[in-house]
Amino acid sequence: MKHYIITKQLITKLSLLFTLLILCSVGAKANDVYYEQCTSLNDIVAGQTYLIVISDGKSHYALRANANNGSAITIESDKKIKNPDASFIWTTSAGSSSNQFYFSNGTYYIYNDYDANTTTLTCNSTKKSICYISKLESTNAFKITLNKPTGRYIGWKNENTFYAWGTNFNDQFEKKCDLFAQSGALYIYKKVSGPTLSSTVTSLDLVTSEVGSSDSKSFNITGANLTSSATITISGKDANMFSATPSVIEATDGTISSTEVLVSYNPSTTGTHSAVLTISSSDATPVAVDLKGRVAGNHNITWKVNGSTYSVGSPTTVVADGEKVAQLPTPPSDVEDNKFVGWTTTEITSKQSSAPSVLFTSASEAPIVTSDAVYYAVYASQDGPATWKKLQVSDVKEEGVYALITSGGFAFNGIIKEDGKSYYCKTNFSFDKSDIATSAPEDVCELTLKKSGDGFSMYNAKYGYLYATAKSSGKLDWHDTETSYWSYTNSNWVYNNCGAYLRYYTNTATGYYKTSGTNTGLAPYFAQKIFSASYTTTLGATPTYTAKANSLKAETADAHWATFSCSEPTFFPEAVAVNAITVAEGTITTNNDVFEHSSAVTIGEATLSGVYVPANTGVLIKSADADATCYVVANKTVAALQESQNMLKPALVGGGVFSPAADYTYYKLAYNDFSSRTGLGFYYGADAGGAFYVKAETAYLAVPTAIAEGAKAFVLDGETTAINGISTRNDHAEAVYNLNGQRIASMAKPGLYIVNGKKVVRK
Repeated sequence: MKHYIITKQLITKLSLLFTLLILCSVGAKANDVYYEQCTSLNDIVAGQTYLIVISDGKSHYALRANANNGSAITIESDKKIKNPDASFIWTTSAGSSSNQFYFSNGTYYIYNDYDANTTTLTCNSTKKSICYISKLESTNAFKITLNKPTGRYIGWKNENTFYAWGTNFNDQFEKKCDLFAQSGALYIYKKVSGPTLSSTVTSLDLVTSEVGSSDSKSFNITGANLTSSATITISGKDANMFSATPSVIEATDGTISSTEVLVSYNPSTTGTHSAVLTISSSDATPVAVDLKGRVAGNHNITWKVNGSTYSVGSPTTVVADGEKVAQLPTPPSDVEDNKFVGWTTTEITSKQSSAPSVLFTSASEAPIVTSDAVYYAVYASQDGPATWKKLQVSDVKEEGVYALITSGGFAFNGIIKEDGKSYYCKTNFSFDKSDIATSAPEDVCELTLKKSGDGFSMYNAKYGYLYATAKSSGKLDWHDTETSYWSYTNSNWVYNNCGAYLRYYTNTATGYYKTSGTNTGLAPYFAQKIFSASYTTTLGATPTYTAKANSLKAETADAHWATFSCSEPTFFPEAVAVNAITVAEGTITTNNDVFEHSSAVTIGEATLSGVYVPANTGVLIKSADADATCYVVANKTVAALQESQNMLKPALVGGGVFSPAADYTYYKLAYNDFSSRTGLGFYYGADAGGAFYVKAETAYLAVPTAIAEGAKAFVLDGETTAINGISTRNDHAEAVYNLNGQRIASMAKPGLYIVNGKKVVRK
C-alpha cells in the first residue's frame, strides 16, 4: 500500500492550477455562439435562428422548442446570450408577406389551434401557426401574434409556462416589477458570431524612390462581439522599417466601427523589405496583413529592333517606378514581307503562330514599369493563303481588308457606271456553315478600311477612295483623297459627308450596289480578308541593298533587253521585267512567277515592289530604259530555281567560255539581223550549238538537245527557226578569219575579225 504526503507546497500548486482552469473556462472562445437583442423588424429575416425571451430586468425566461414551456436563461453583462441550449433556438421561414414568419426547431412548429379557441401553445410537426411580428413603440420589445394580425399573442404566465393569450390578459410581469405596459411584450434575440476582427486588405505594397524617403498607405479594420480592445503589432525581419498608427483601438460595446490604420514605410537600406502587421483581440482570430516595401527609383528602358538598340523618334528611356513610357519610338520600317505590328516585353527568337500576350502600339497601352525593361519590335509575316470570312453589317469594327457582298455572296467589283451603280462580280463568294469562304471571285474589289472620324475610309489601290457624291440614288464614285468617312448608323452604313446610305439591290447575278437617300434596298454584308501570320522579334541580320547599274543594249520597238546574272542575290524593282526562260515543243516561254515577289522592300527612304533573283541565276531582263538599276542583296537567302523552271545559265565569274555538258545545245541573246536589229531571240553562239565566250554577269540559254530538236534559234515571239544566214554578230558565221588571215572556227574572244569579207568587232 502506497502512502501520499500532501504538503503545503503541493496544495498551493494545485490551487493555482485549479484557478487557471476556472479562468480558462470562463473566458470566451473563438467558437462561442452569441445572441443579441433585435432592435428593428429588419433584424428578423427568413432562414436565421432566434431566441424568444421575456424579461423583467432581473429574471429572464426563454421559450423552449417543446412550446408552452419556458426556462430561465442567462443574459451576459454585455446584454448578449452566450451558447444557449439548443432547445431555445428557433429558425424562421417566410410567410406570405413581410414580417410574417413560421418558427420551427427543425422538426416542430409553434402552433395554436385558434379555431378551437384554446390558449394552449404547442409544437406540432404538421401544423403551424403564422406569426405576425410587430415592433412595440418603446424599448426593443416585439409582439408576436398568432394566426391573425389581431389574434392571440405569445405571452408569459409563470416561470415555466408560455401561453397563447387573448387581448384581455394585461398583467404579465406586472406583479414582479411592472416592466411592461403592454401585454405580449417579448424580446427577440438574433444569432451573432463570437469575437471577430476583419481588415479591408491582406497586403500592402509600399514604394520609395530612395533610402531616407517614405511611403504611407492606409486600410480599415472592424470588429464585432469583442471582449477587449484591438492591438496592432508589426513583426518580421524588417519590422523596424514599418510603423502603424494607431497601435490600440478601443471597442465600444464589443464593436469597432470601420477605423483607419495608417502604415508608414521608412527604409534604411536599398532593396526589398517585408514584415507582418497583426491585429489581435482577446478570443478573436488574429488578422495578418503582409507588408512589402521596395526602394525603387527610376528604371531604364531599352528599345530593340531585330536585336539592335533603336532610338529613332526620341522614345522614353527612363521611367519612374509604377509609371508607363510617355513616348514610343518612330515605328521601324517593315523588313520585306515582315510587317511591324507593335512592341512586346519578351524576345521571340523563332516564329510563333500567335501574337504575344503583351503587344502595344501606343503609350496608353504600354505596361506599367516596375523594373528595368527591354521592349522588342514585333514583326508579323503572312503564312499561307488568305481566307475570307462573312460578316454582318454591324460586325465591322477594326481596320483591315474587306469586300462588299450581298447575303448571297455577290461582290462589289469596283467598276462604277455613269449612273453611279456598280454591278456585281462575274462570280460570287461561296461560304461554308462557319461563314468561311470556299471560293471567291477573281474580280472582287478589295477595300482597305482605315479608322477615320467615327468610322472608316474605304480605299482601293486601283480606284482610290469610295465615296457618295450626293445623298440621292445612284451616286457612288471614286476620288483621290478623302476628308470624310463611312460609319455604321442605325443598322446601315452611311457616308458622313452627305448622309447617303450604301445599299445593294437584288440578290441575283444581275444586281448592283448604289447609294440611296433612304434605307430602301438592302444593307450590304462584308467579307473580311483574314491572313494567318507568324510573329517574331528576331529576323536575323537585316538585308542590305547595294545599287548596281545595268546597260540593256538589245532593242526592240518598245523595250530594251539583256541577259543578267550575279554571284549574289539581287533585287529588281518592278519597273524592270525579270524572266526565267524555258523551251518546250519548239516554243520559248518567259516566266516571272517563279521568283520571290515582295511588295515592301525598304531601300533608303523608298519602299519598292519587285522580285528577288537567286545568286548564280541567269535571267532575261526587259526595261523601257536602256539603263536599269538592280540591287545586290546581303543577309538574305533566296531559294534557287530548278532547271525545269529556268534554262538560262549564269556566265562564269569574270566571263569566259563555259564548259559544255553532253546532250545540251547552247544559245545566246542576239539579233537575226544585226544591221536592222530585228529578230531578237536566242541563237547559236557557236557552230552546232556548242560552247562559246560569255561576257561576265550575262547569261546563256542551255537547252537539252532532245528538247531543242535541232533548232538554231528561238525568237522571242515564240516561233522557232533554222536560219542559215545568221547576223554577223553571231559567233557561228560560216567564214571567220583573224587579222592574220587565218580561218578560225568562231569569234571565241573579244577582238577584231574578218567575217564574210567585213571587219567585225567582238566586244
